[in-house]
Amino acid sequence: MTEICISTPVGTSLPPVHIPHGRIPARRDGLAGLGRLLFAEARPGVQAVFALRFVCGALACGASRPRWSPAFPAGVLAWFLLCCAIYILNGWSDRLGDRLNGSRRPIASGALPARQALGSVIVLYCGALALAGAAAPRMIPAAVGMIALGCAYSVGPRPLKAAAFGAPLAIGAGAALSFLAGSACTGAAPDARTWWLLGFCGWVGAACCTKDFSDVVGDRLAGRRTWPVRLGVRLAAARIGAATGLTGLGLLVLAASADVGTLVFAAIPVVLGSIALPAVLTAAHVRDRRLHPRLAYRAYMTTQYTVLILMLALAAPAYL
Repeated sequence: MTEICISTPVGTSLPPVHIPHGRIPARRDGLAGLGRLLFAEARPGVQAVFALRFVCGALACGASRPRWSPAFPAGVLAWFLLCCAIYILNGWSDRLGDRLNGSRRPIASGALPARQALGSVIVLYCGALALAGAAAPRMIPAAVGMIALGCAYSVGPRPLKAAAFGAPLAIGAGAALSFLAGSACTGAAPDARTWWLLGFCGWVGAACCTKDFSDVVGDRLAGRRTWPVRLGVRLAAARIGAATGLTGLGLLVLAASADVGTLVFAAIPVVLGSIALPAVLTAAHVRDRRLHPRLAYRAYMTTQYTVLILMLALAAPAYL
């Protein structure tokens, strides 16, 4: 175990922060070891959601008899590499705040050198663009837009992640680009399911702020103006609960009014998730109950998994 002492930024009244943490053991086995560390930094659970979004855009939307494209597997791989690069870049830019929050991700812990991680991001970006161009040139605009969005979110003098409105807009837009990239990969024409999924991106943007409730100390010291930092835990929880609740209700109404009846089934988990999020935030952070600090974020991710898997399951008969 080692201890890092990070001095308090000038102009703050908070004491220096001492963070004990251990290094993630790094096996010296060349590219395989580097790949494992990069994948861990890219947050596998989040990458699974991005992959599901892409697959939903490709296979769960379009005509009643969707077209299968042989370029689809290459498109999935290209989007996976691109999204991994974006989250590795985010980990590189967040390494100070992650250490303040006690994160054990590879870059924050020192298992993956920051310079090596940044070089890997460039390689992954180039590889993803080349693969997307070879698989389906229609994906290129979405891929370029995703790279620009990822860079704007993580780096620069005013990154979107540091703004209360910037972070939700970027995360919601990233979800929308994933659906559109999948649709472009297979040439699926937009239909009611496509528009509903794009509306679901609004719920994703509203609910994504739940991850900030467990990182208040590090975000404050790193200068990030997240909702819990800006408003305090109680008021931020109330506003996020209201936003997700209204968005979930709107998605249910939109699904009920669409010609595709299966959308109602996909909307039910969104409504349930919209109820669970404010309840968990209130119990864990406002009433000081002994719940896991990231329980609300896990409910947010579980809702996404459920909606996307259900959409794919409902679309599966069209391919049989």
